[in-house]
Amino acid sequence: MALGKPLLAFVHVEAAGWGKSERLMQLCRFPEVEGMHWVAGDASVIFKLAQEALAHWKPFSRKFMPFPV
Repeated sequence: MALGKPLLAFVHVEAAGWGKSERLMQLCRFPEVEGMHWVAGDASVIFKLAQEALAHWKPFSRKFMPFPV
């Protein structure tokens, strides 16, 4: 867990194919992203995110969720 960021979230992302796309890798550049993991099943990737508080989630999700992969 990141120091000063006690709120953790695991976000499942469905991406076309299994390859790393530049757009998908751009998500790793956000400071909230602590890790990216390739998985089997319905989701292609799971991102581990850390936030300071729940109030910080909504502004970040606006950057993250509509991101085309």
